[in-house]
This record gives sequence, C-alpha cells and structure tokens, in this order.
Amino acid sequence: MKANSSSIQTSKLINPSITFTRPVRSRPSVTNKSPITLREGECLSWAAVGKTANEIAAVLNISEHTVHFHTKNAIKKLNASNKTHAVVIAILAKYITVK
Repeated sequence: MKANSSSIQTSKLINPSITFTRPVRSRPSVTNKSPITLREGECLSWAAVGKTANEIAAVLNISEHTVHFHTKNAIKKLNASNKTHAVVIAILAKYITVK
C-alpha cells in the first residue's frame, strides 16, 4: 500500500494546480462533406448553444484569438453575413449537429 500512496503523492506533486474540465455536452460533429474544418465546426457548434468566444476558447483549450480566426474562416466558407448566419447555414446543411 505504501507504493500506491507514494505514486498518488508523486502525481499530485507533478500537477499540483492543473485542473481540466470538460464540457457536459458531447463533442459536436462535423460531417465529411462539410466545407468547414472540424475546429471551425466546433467553434460554430459551441456558439450555437450560446457560448462566448472566451468560453469556447476555454472549452477547446485554444486562445480567444484562435476562436475568432476559426469562426471568421467558417463565415467566409459558408458565405454567411455573420456568425449567427453561419451557424444557421451549418445546421440546416447538416455540417454541424447541436445536441
């Protein structure tokens, strides 16, 4: 038992302040025929459920700037006027699914 408690203590020392949280929702999916990338689809899917760019960045473990980059690319690829329009196009075309 001592070996187990030592390994537990060691793992605590290695990552004492790192905590990972995962979203409650399952990971959004992007179809194979989609003109948008998986990451662009993830950003749009999270936006569809009301997440801000800052919240999406935290969920995907990327910067807020990168979220804006992926969102803007998706908007261009879908010929949308804005993020909301891109979300609607992606959902109606079944490029993304939102649960």
